[in-house]
Amino acid sequence: MRRLFGTAGIRGSILTKVTPELAIDLGLALSKSLGRGSKVAIGRDGRTSSKMLEEALVSGVLSGGCIALRLGLVPTPVLSYITCAEGCGSGVMVTASHNPPQDNGLKCYDGSGMEYEIERAEALEHVILSRDFTSAPWQYVGRSIAEPESARRYISAILNRVPRLKNRLRILADCSNGPASLVGPKVLRELGADVFTVNAQCDGHFPGRQPEPSPENLAETCRLVREGDFDVGFAYDGDADRFSGIGRRGDLINNDRIIAVFAREILEKKGGGTIVASVDTSRCIDEVADALGGRVERTRLGGTQQVARSRAALLAAEPWKIVDPSWGLWQDGIFASARILEFMDLRGGRLDNLLEGVADYPQMRVSVPTPAGSSCNALSRFSRGVMSLPGIMDVWTFDGVRVNFRDGAWLLVRPSGTEPKMRIYAEARTHERIKKLVDFAIDLLRL
Repeated sequence: MRRLFGTAGIRGSILTKVTPELAIDLGLALSKSLGRGSKVAIGRDGRTSSKMLEEALVSGVLSGGCIALRLGLVPTPVLSYITCAEGCGSGVMVTASHNPPQDNGLKCYDGSGMEYEIERAEALEHVILSRDFTSAPWQYVGRSIAEPESARRYISAILNRVPRLKNRLRILADCSNGPASLVGPKVLRELGADVFTVNAQCDGHFPGRQPEPSPENLAETCRLVREGDFDVGFAYDGDADRFSGIGRRGDLINNDRIIAVFAREILEKKGGGTIVASVDTSRCIDEVADALGGRVERTRLGGTQQVARSRAALLAAEPWKIVDPSWGLWQDGIFASARILEFMDLRGGRLDNLLEGVADYPQMRVSVPTPAGSSCNALSRFSRGVMSLPGIMDVWTFDGVRVNFRDGAWLLVRPSGTEPKMRIYAEARTHERIKKLVDFAIDLLRL
């Protein structure tokens, strides 16, 4: 049972979990696993504690005899890109992504820029907890190297990949007071869009909104898009590996429809192939893929990149998170938003045209708090009780329990990877059907 790493690295309070002491130990453990003289790229977000943790992490890396390539304040996709481009053994991003401001985190990436797989994270955790590392002698202490041009290099790489727009699009970019503000608007402007920004100054208190790009946090941004006559709005999370799209009427676009759009654009060019999607995604993706000779392979949350690499997939995606393996094996909200503009441009600059033909099925996502250590019992109760429902087609158990019904509805229950909660997800053709499914799951979990 992992004690440090969750589904997205190590996250938690800077007082009780993600402490400077842990950051030092992580740096030493990475040096032990990579070998003396290896290079580790290090970036950070704009949280008030990130600079502190960055310094501690660098100290651990140097003490272990490795080279610290310091990128400074950057979005997470920049860290992934530079880790890959520079041939680093690993990269570490100091960020808690969309968690509250009092939290922070440490996310590890391999030399391809992809988040550590479970097995590698577990091995690193064992080294940390067993303290199976030592400091290097004085003559082998590592070096610290600054890389101030990392963001510019990343921007240039996107501009070399995504063509300049033919239509003049009017864009609102909500940067959530995170490092997306340093990169995202520049990319969109250099593609030829008219870009207006909100929450575009880095501030670890997140005064504009909470960093998760969820419906409850984006009401004001949606209003600005609607009243400002924008063609589309993009809202990034705290470290810009995730984004949400907002239509010109101020409607928050279902993230699964965005995944389906990416799948369609790629499959149309490739003439078929595999799309990897997380267990909590909509059947609208399957419908698009089936129509174009593709297939969708579902996997656990946090595992899409690994499966995509092993299957040579054309796309890997979770809600809010797009991975295009032809660009890199990392989640990249900035690159994905640039591609959305490219796709819109090919259809006359209209988002409605882009979404045409992609079903928008009602969905619901709720969380049920559970006592620490009780998730296995709660999931077991659900697994037994849900089989009493009529019309079950099949059941997936590789990440929680997802029950698929013959009418196209589905219900998923899984434990959170970061909090003591059970997550409930549901989709159906009507809101009434969804509410019945969710209420049924809640009743089982609270027994």
